[in-house]
Amino acid sequence: MKRVVLGKYLLISFLVTAIMALGTEQSTSQAADEKPINDEMHSMAENVQKIIPYLFSEEKFTADKNYTIINDSLSAIVAKLRHVKNHSQIQSTGKQITIEKLREQMTEALYHFTTQRKVVAKMEITSLLNLCVNCHTQVAGSSTSKIFGTLNIKEMDLSNYEKATVYFLTRDYEMALSLLRKLVTNPNNKDLETPFVREKSLNYILTYFLRLKSDLDATQNELESLVVNKTTEKYILHKIIGWKTEIKKLKLQAQELAKLKNDKDIEKFIDHNLPKIEQNDINDLFEEKEITALYFSGILSDYLDRQTGNQLGSKLQSKILYWLAIYDKRLNSQLFYSLGDAYLQLCIKQTPHSLIAQQCYQVMEEDTLFHYSGSRGTNVPENVNAELIRWKNLSELKIPKKKK
Repeated sequence: MKRVVLGKYLLISFLVTAIMALGTEQSTSQAADEKPINDEMHSMAENVQKIIPYLFSEEKFTADKNYTIINDSLSAIVAKLRHVKNHSQIQSTGKQITIEKLREQMTEALYHFTTQRKVVAKMEITSLLNLCVNCHTQVAGSSTSKIFGTLNIKEMDLSNYEKATVYFLTRDYEMALSLLRKLVTNPNNKDLETPFVREKSLNYILTYFLRLKSDLDATQNELESLVVNKTTEKYILHKIIGWKTEIKKLKLQAQELAKLKNDKDIEKFIDHNLPKIEQNDINDLFEEKEITALYFSGILSDYLDRQTGNQLGSKLQSKILYWLAIYDKRLNSQLFYSLGDAYLQLCIKQTPHSLIAQQCYQVMEEDTLFHYSGSRGTNVPENVNAELIRWKNLSELKIPKKKK
């Protein structure tokens, strides 16, 4: 079984942001008979508003008397996601993958809700939280408009961390960062009821400055402010030492990136630098890899998005998808759903029977075997194994037949 992270009140933040976030970038090539995507998103937001009162407790979410309103609202959201996934304004590779995964998993969650596995549905919807964050931070600097709607976050019965999360996911980064900084340095007793609240809060801060803003100097300044703060825990200060060293290395990489002029240069940079960085980091702790993963996932997502509509070489695109999968699985390994799986599948589809397709398959296979391994060994279900074989066959190099 894949690991699931449970969130006490994060269902609301997923639903509100997932249905609204995709509609903030407008396209000049929109079809004349197509509704503006923001209208679609706000229409879905109305469905969310109806079930907000039931999302703060498992008791209300699972109560039979609330079944109809929750079911009708979730059904409407799924139906609209099916329509909006083909909207002309969702053109980038990253957003296409994200909304497709979101649609698939929301459909599954709705199925579990209607078949009386409501707790499972609640867990699944909560675990989709990373899709919202990933979508918002795929393209540096482009997803910064606030999407509050009618949401009054200050009045919500949430902890400071939960409020910070909702602020972050509704793109009110100023309010989010203000709370997150306090949570890292001086959380109160109620805040500390959230497991690893300091680490989670710091992760959001790093995600903002590294993945969304691609700003190494600002990241360094944030870490320095934690160093001089007398209330910062020693174990966090120890992490910062490793991060500061990593940032210095990344600044050198950034200088190289600034000199790149075309796809060929990008491909050379990826081939020369990323495997070397990965190999050097192999014995580091997870936290020490986080800086590099956040920074390069933002850079690569941004490049992939900017190339939408252009003739990006399939080999280069597959390499970018491979590394996005590596970084996504590293950053979201504790979550039930990972966009990394979708990146790997598209990598193989783009360039079947190639070396990069084989690399993508190898990661897919290792990850699958890991998730189906336990104290009794590895037990991969037949349908999952059959799917693996299909991807393996598609990735393997074709050996030319010898002439007789």
